[in-house]
Amino acid sequence: MRRWHHLALGALITLASSLVPADVHALGPLYLRSHLLLTPVAPTSITPLDDVGAYVGTGQTAVLAEFLSDPFPDEQRVNSATVSLFLVTGRMGMEDCADVTVELARRTPPMQRTVVASATVATSILPRAETVNPIDIVLPVNGPLFEPGDRLALLITVGNRCPDLRGPGLLYDALGALSVITFDPGTTTTTTTTTTTTTTTVPLPPSCLVQPLTGYAAIFCRIDILAGALDQEPASAVGGELAHGRLRRHLTRARAQVTVAQQGHRVARHLHRALGHIDAFENVLRRGARHGRVTDAVNSGMQSLASAVTAEIGGLL
Repeated sequence: MRRWHHLALGALITLASSLVPADVHALGPLYLRSHLLLTPVAPTSITPLDDVGAYVGTGQTAVLAEFLSDPFPDEQRVNSATVSLFLVTGRMGMEDCADVTVELARRTPPMQRTVVASATVATSILPRAETVNPIDIVLPVNGPLFEPGDRLALLITVGNRCPDLRGPGLLYDALGALSVITFDPGTTTTTTTTTTTTTTTVPLPPSCLVQPLTGYAAIFCRIDILAGALDQEPASAVGGELAHGRLRRHLTRARAQVTVAQQGHRVARHLHRALGHIDAFENVLRRGARHGRVTDAVNSGMQSLASAVTAEIGGLL
């Protein structure tokens, strides 16, 4: 199963105390990436580098995958974790007959596996062409999320209550299919030595896509992600060198118009001009797709990102 579908810029916060040395970091998102990895490095490809699926009979449950992080150096506690999954299925869909279960576990060397949180939601999994948003599952976490030297594992299973066989799949490792775990940090951990007490959490950089950005910050985030996605594709994937140059110029000019609008100069006029460049960007892709010079996967992925830019700009008009 190979399909397309939703960048990592981070913030590191350091607090110091004159009495107790402290170094506090926020636990950022962990992205589902190729080779079944959980990593703070967000995807940059417009087309997925991997996905997984399974056929599930009526009344049965199948494991889609287990993703695993690298070892963490310090203990970490959080209040909760939210697992966002781009789950899809075939043409028939799984309307109100899917049970999605996610489980977080600590993997301690050499072979120990300790479940720290799990949750099941009864939901619908839509056909691939109709899937727009991820399914979000919130897991309260009691006790440590992981301890020093542990890896964090995410297990994903799907149960089938539909009247016949279904084939659910998970899209990930792409900008248009941003399957990810985010954390409510809650309380940081405290590690005591004979000489000092240090409060730490693991410094993992969040992507602007999962930050609560609004207004101009959200627009710049999405334009920059779209530009990064374009840079990841060879010119041949978007219709050739000439088309690649046109696409890049439209994004550069759209960003420039938004920058002027942010400064308060004829705001509506410059935002409309930015929308015009995004529309022209999409038209270049459509023409290339119509003539077979742009693949359906690249076209649909970039169109999805461009639509997000249009929606953010429209929110300011």
